[in-house]
Amino acid sequence: MVLNYEVMDELDLHHTRHAEVNRVLENFLYEHIKKGTSEVKVITGKSPEMQKIVTNIVEQYNMTATDEWNNFGCLIVKMT
Repeated sequence: MVLNYEVMDELDLHHTRHAEVNRVLENFLYEHIKKGTSEVKVITGKSPEMQKIVTNIVEQYNMTATDEWNNFGCLIVKMT
């Protein structure tokens, strides 16, 4: 899987194995921290486990993840 973080403000985790989420999400967040992005969208799908994994990773970096309004398959990550 190749991701181009420079043009993305969202990360789609469909087809990403739970075991790979940590690496993929941390790389994505790191690139956006360097850019100074204040908010990104993470598409998790409706898997409660995937949402929990993402939320736990985000909280380790003192960020918050909330459901996107009217779309329970996406989390909005506030980076600042």
